[in-house]
Amino acid sequence: MSKEGAGSARAITGALVAAVQAAGEHLAQHSGGRCPTPILFVLDEAANVCRWPELPSLYSHAGGQGMILVTILQSASQGREVWDQLGFRKMTGATNILACGRGLNDADDLHDLALLIGDRQTRHRSHSTGSKGHHSSSVDVREERIFSEADLRALPRGRAVLFASGARPILIETVDYTQQPWAWKVDASQEHYSRLGAETGAAL
Repeated sequence: MSKEGAGSARAITGALVAAVQAAGEHLAQHSGGRCPTPILFVLDEAANVCRWPELPSLYSHAGGQGMILVTILQSASQGREVWDQLGFRKMTGATNILACGRGLNDADDLHDLALLIGDRQTRHRSHSTGSKGHHSSSVDVREERIFSEADLRALPRGRAVLFASGARPILIETVDYTQQPWAWKVDASQEHYSRLGAETGAAL
């Protein structure tokens, strides 16, 4: 699905997502401004699979209509390439939740994230002894980064930084679906649709 070039399904998937969103907007308009049941759009590999030009603008009002947008990218540079700098800033600025995981390598992006996470105050106590044996101590309060760019680049597997509206950044632990009791259902679904896709392709 995320393949580029000839044979890519990008145009079809993008059109389908846009059609579902238009139908959801129509439903919201005829349901008092909000969909009776929320619609969840999980746009994984969005830069490759769903290059939807209107997506950044939807972030400002889709949630109020009961349409929840989840856009997953490999890097911020992907977002800027597809929706340009202004469009990507509009998207990230309007989102209520932003999560960044491991594998980030762009120095500018890491610097921006470190600034967003912010600083903390640390106390440094020092002791000194005078020529006559007099002892004194002092406490110096300093501001230092909670995470440096190197810290963020070295995030281990299973960790991510979560930015949520109205809250300080949170270091979270991600959950691997394979460790859940319902993992077999996901595996069975993937196997079923992979086989179905292969059979359909052979028939065509």
